Amino acid sequence: MVPLARALLVLSVLVGLSAVPRPILGAPSGDDGLSGTTEGSPGGGCDSGAGPSGEPVGLVSIGDVPASIVPEGTASIDPMRTASVGRHRLDQDGWETLEAISAHVRVPAGDSYEVRVSSARPGLTELLPGEPLTEAARQAVARAPTWLADPLADNFRRLGLEEQDQFAELILAADDPWVDEVAFQVARMAPESLTHSLFTPDLITDNARMIYEHDQVLQYVNVVDYGSAAEGGDYYSSTTYRLTDGETEYWVEIPRDVYYWYVVHPKLSDETAKKSSEPSTVQSTYGHFWREYLFSNPDGDHDYTAKDGETGYYPLLSDVLAAPTVLWDLQAVNLPKMRPFEEGDGALDVVGNWVGHVVPEKAKGNRPVQPNQIAYEHNGNCGELQDLLGAAARTGLIPVTLTSDHCEDHVWNEFFTLAPEPGWHPYQVSWEAGPTHIDNPDIAYDREHGGGKDVSAIWAFRPDGYIYDVVDRYSNACTFIAEVADAGGKPVDGARVLLASEAWGSDDQLTVANWCYTDSSGTCTFRLGDNQNYYMQVSSSIGSVPPEENRVQRVITASEPDRTYLSTVDLPGSLPAHEHQLDESEGDIHRLRVSFDVPNEIIYGQNLFGEAPEYAKWEGPGQIDVFLVDDDQYARFQAGEPFSAAVGEQDVSSGEIVFALPHLRTDWHLVMANTDKLVNTQVLDVEVELAWDAARGPRTQAYIPLARSPAVSGLQP
Repeated sequence: MVPLARALLVLSVLVGLSAVPRPILGAPSGDDGLSGTTEGSPGGGCDSGAGPSGEPVGLVSIGDVPASIVPEGTASIDPMRTASVGRHRLDQDGWETLEAISAHVRVPAGDSYEVRVSSARPGLTELLPGEPLTEAARQAVARAPTWLADPLADNFRRLGLEEQDQFAELILAADDPWVDEVAFQVARMAPESLTHSLFTPDLITDNARMIYEHDQVLQYVNVVDYGSAAEGGDYYSSTTYRLTDGETEYWVEIPRDVYYWYVVHPKLSDETAKKSSEPSTVQSTYGHFWREYLFSNPDGDHDYTAKDGETGYYPLLSDVLAAPTVLWDLQAVNLPKMRPFEEGDGALDVVGNWVGHVVPEKAKGNRPVQPNQIAYEHNGNCGELQDLLGAAARTGLIPVTLTSDHCEDHVWNEFFTLAPEPGWHPYQVSWEAGPTHIDNPDIAYDREHGGGKDVSAIWAFRPDGYIYDVVDRYSNACTFIAEVADAGGKPVDGARVLLASEAWGSDDQLTVANWCYTDSSGTCTFRLGDNQNYYMQVSSSIGSVPPEENRVQRVITASEPDRTYLSTVDLPGSLPAHEHQLDESEGDIHRLRVSFDVPNEIIYGQNLFGEAPEYAKWEGPGQIDVFLVDDDQYARFQAGEPFSAAVGEQDVSSGEIVFALPHLRTDWHLVMANTDKLVNTQVLDVEVELAWDAARGPRTQAYIPLARSPAVSGLQP
């Protein structure tokens, strides 16, 4: 597999019928940038070399299935349902608690969380979902910050047992204050990255340690720690930055999650996270991770500052970053090329200027994706400049992401700041030692900002492989919603919805524009640029539409801004289903009270770039099926046969059930099932209480087991 290929993935298109869907008013555009000028051809591609690997070439349109009209103000997706069961709700008076359970569990697709109500000695017994964590992994989860416990346990679950122990040891052996940084990397690196043959686990610890070492050199940023591993609980770190408005200097602190994802995480986009020394055409790291190599230039045999044997010809990053005292002066600017480094320059200015000096020439052929190799070879187009700018900024502890307009063949960066507007701002160094553009949306070259393009889909990389739409910062945009169901109309989770559009400069070739994986409601939502055609392919383990390999269907023709388009897709296969009927008979001696919430759903999807990592995206709320059955009906449920349930609620996100059991002649089973899902995991908080009507039946000794671990919130992207 060619890493990113450094060649545009081109998909040939045979244009079908020309049906134009009628768009209507929908979500407003989010254009929030400052217009300005950008050096370079406003209507040309930059030969970024960016392209997903592993996708079939020759994707052909077989006709149109136009997206339908969504009436203004009409919701296209049903809200998550809330269960409310308890037809004969009973008073507290006279009820004696026999046993209570409180649990916080992750329920993978095809699995369930169950509680058995025992008849022999009335009480409760849990049957937990299959999550085979080693003892070391469990200890590592316990040492990690509470807010990381769920993502860390879920990522351990997706690793082999030996790999769990290997990465758990990193967390258990880590020193304060960087235990949380180590734990975050283990929790939030894709399993494909952690288990890559060239990845060495000690890179994680080295990366965390270097953040604190670089912090001692840099004047414009401070790492701040709240709590520690020794104290436990919700300890975390962040960074503060000194800004100036030209008159006053002040410090701002970025959100916790921005720090971990876009400063700490060792992945940028499609490169392999590694520090190995084997030679490679596009992935050479010369035995050092990029955070070390760029900052310190530690390899005399691969001295990136040298030219023709002269060391120091190109600037050393740690030298130029030692001078700035502020991150940014809040000005949207295009700074001239090859400018001298001067006192008073902000860190954003300095990092961009450093990249321009280190990569003064256009790409020459091999198109590397590793920042170390790009810096050492001193040539590249926008793809190489994006990689190096992202790595250099994060080396300087500046939160930066990598942004792509794949169809129009251009890539750049964005930086995060809280002023003048909180959020992400455009950041680019143009090729051939070009200017540095700070907070200027012109760099996408869209017509709305004086360029010569109508951009299609613009998205940014989260380092684990998840991508998210950012087109509103650069263009007028529309909304496209895909709803995917099985043959029976039930929403399908984990289906990939891939969108394509015409490649830049071509009317008869398609390339990948964007992709998304459906949640439990079977939905993907995209923000897309205007004046473009879009084509769709939906893939799932229960079938694909179109069914032919390498085929797409047009869903939007000449997209219009501020419009919402909806396309519904029925796959040929069927999801696993629970065929049941309700048996509403109740008793009055034993009462079961169940209170539950599904705060999160973990959506797994695969990036199309590099090693094709599988990311985990936490969204909320999720959905679960709830059944209460006796022993006989439980056996039928397990066998996949039709069954009768005293309680039966499907696809609910929260609720309370109060139910008087008809009898305790046999065991009863509370089943909270995710067995009708294909891919996604549900995160469940549940409390179960079994009580006895002490006034009507013989008293038994009340007992409550030891409290379970309290519920913790998952890390939100």
